[in-house]
Amino acid sequence: MKIGLFGFTFDHENMGCQALTCAFLNELQNIIKDEEIEIVDFHRDSSLGLIPELFPNMKFKICHVRIKDISVTYLKEVKSCDIVFDETYGDGFSDIYFGNDVYLSVLVKLLCASTKTPYIFTPQTYGPFKRKPLEWLAGKAIKKADYVFARDKVSSDYAEKISGRKVITVTDLAFALPYHVDKPKNGNRVGINISGLLWNGGFNNNTNQFHLIADYKEYCRRLIMHLLENGYEVHLIPHVTKSSDEGKVLQDGDYPACLDLHKLFPDTILAPCFEDPYSAKNYIAQMDFFIGARMHSTIGAFSANVITIPFAYSRKFRGLYENLDYSFYVDGTVQGTDECLERTLRWIRESDLLKEKQQVALLSIEQKMNTFRNNLKIIIK
Repeated sequence: MKIGLFGFTFDHENMGCQALTCAFLNELQNIIKDEEIEIVDFHRDSSLGLIPELFPNMKFKICHVRIKDISVTYLKEVKSCDIVFDETYGDGFSDIYFGNDVYLSVLVKLLCASTKTPYIFTPQTYGPFKRKPLEWLAGKAIKKADYVFARDKVSSDYAEKISGRKVITVTDLAFALPYHVDKPKNGNRVGINISGLLWNGGFNNNTNQFHLIADYKEYCRRLIMHLLENGYEVHLIPHVTKSSDEGKVLQDGDYPACLDLHKLFPDTILAPCFEDPYSAKNYIAQMDFFIGARMHSTIGAFSANVITIPFAYSRKFRGLYENLDYSFYVDGTVQGTDECLERTLRWIRESDLLKEKQQVALLSIEQKMNTFRNNLKIIIK
């Protein structure tokens, strides 16, 4: 079976984006057992990174998506596929990060949906869009797809509003990424994912791209200081690290920010630059508590039974976690530094309550993943 993937990353420094790809490929592998699987990655990248090594029973190829030949090469390859799945990087179906690139992305979606190849939006966030023409085009693309899945109710409501079609609400694919725990927990280990994106104020060192009320740097420094003073073992964990083909550490990645804080607080433990999402999740799974501003770092922790307190900077956090009836996150866009810190420390003290709510949410996650799996079986068969 030949399957096209659009908006899935293979060679990317963001372990969360790679987690989505690996989790989805794992689901495909579990369903398609008697057929050879050929994966076509529709992308502008030139490398498939390490993922083909993780799935040796699959064949992989790249189809470069370029503006100059998008209507010829791209559509010809799409038509040769049995199915095309579109993830839009989990949260890329919005203009909160970038603007002009999203127009190209929506154009590609519209072209893909115009073919006779079944076209499916996998679970992701939809919107918000500040640009009304782009929102209108996005609605058209959603309407043309054969199946549309959202990872939370906020997104499905929004997608239904702009497209006028039914959307199936499930949850994030990365919850299903397998893991194992190498090191026994000690009850005192706190992992903190420092987001280089928030540390730098946004892409291209914008002073406050996401309009945070909280001072993120101050929040991180005060949190670490308090935890160390109270005897916790603090791990600084990057989740956006380096590209696998060139090995370059990005300045707006998490590792430089973690390193800055490790120099300031040498008693912390600096986690390595992970090369794949499995290594990242296995490390995170050793924690007793986890606080993170990269959403997929918190998904890795949450699904590994680590008590988790996300630091939100966009509505995707609220949508995802409230869809699981889990409200123990801080929101830097509506809460100040003091309130974010106070809530974080209070919830560490009230860990039994969070653990109880988390166990209920994990049951809900499994039900939602099974809804997606059952639909995926219908789509593939």
